[in-house]
Amino acid sequence: MTGLSDEILQKLLNAKDSDDDDFKKILDEMYQTYKIKNKKYGDSFNITHQLFGVSNGVARILEKTLRCVQIVLFDPDDDETLEDNLQDIANYCVMLIKNIRKFKNLRKPKNEELELRYSQYINEGD
Repeated sequence: MTGLSDEILQKLLNAKDSDDDDFKKILDEMYQTYKIKNKKYGDSFNITHQLFGVSNGVARILEKTLRCVQIVLFDPDDDETLEDNLQDIANYCVMLIKNIRKFKNLRKPKNEELELRYSQYINEGD
């Protein structure tokens, strides 16, 4: 069995470079979206993180994920695209990682009532 021809190998390497460029382009778009939305909405993600802890960021990610499910299943006619929501999820993930590193002492909600309500909600079906 012979190895890959130089031509095939070069095509594979070029495809990888193209994929890397595409990945970088998406990250650049995400950063621009982050800056625009942070300016538009203020520092709401960081503020709510400080008030409610990590669960706030996870809740936002879950909301966007459920929105993606709705878009995929029902293809609603509205302004939000699947790609927009996926980009929001990715940005929320990065923002949450940033906050976890920055606010290490805020991994749990400050308000114990939030934990209690969550536990009650989870156990409702039992």
